[in-house]
Amino acid sequence: MIIFILLLSVVGFAFTFVLAKKSWQTGFGIVCGGIFLLSLVLVTANFVSHFGMKKVVETESIELVSSADGLDVLLYKPLGDGSEKVYLYQTPKSEEPTPTETDHVTNKVTEGTSPELVTETSYWDYKNDFYKLFFGIVNNNHEFIEAENTFNVPASWEVLSVDQMKEFGQLAKERQASFKEKAQKEIQTKLMAAIQKDPTLATDEAKKQTLIEQWTAELQAKMMQDLLNEVK
Repeated sequence: MIIFILLLSVVGFAFTFVLAKKSWQTGFGIVCGGIFLLSLVLVTANFVSHFGMKKVVETESIELVSSADGLDVLLYKPLGDGSEKVYLYQTPKSEEPTPTETDHVTNKVTEGTSPELVTETSYWDYKNDFYKLFFGIVNNNHEFIEAENTFNVPASWEVLSVDQMKEFGQLAKERQASFKEKAQKEIQTKLMAAIQKDPTLATDEAKKQTLIEQWTAELQAKMMQDLLNEVK
């Protein structure tokens, strides 16, 4: 509506003030000129200061899954000097990690009970239908302002850069054989010590298998943590 008022006021000013022959035409032209200036001020205020609008915040929460196979991890890519980061997150429905946006978007990572991404997005919306009708022709309703991403991840998760994750994978591959050999020796030592402590264990295959699986998992977890400490 404001654009139509601007156009009509210009036309009215041109035909009544510029070409005026009577005093009422001059007066009407001055009124049209005043309406034009006022409309121009309002349009400027709408563009610059979002006159007639209010800030609204929409919150969305989505479940996260690990951004890499074999390890609970949230990946990121550092930008510039590393003070800014683009996070690569994945949801149960996505096949590939999704990067966070960079324009007017901030990211932070906090410790949570379950992995999730909480996004708070701010917009400019018109205060009511009157302002929407008045300025709506400029098509700036629900204008994006900024967004804040909060990654809530459990303490058991790791937050690694893409380069760190790549280095971790390379080290794990290189040391797989030596780890397997070392693990077998340690498990054999543990098993012998357990049998000395409880001789009945020597004939209890089910219990021995349970212990071997337990020790293997513990050694794998320790190896992974050692590798993580090395690349971080």
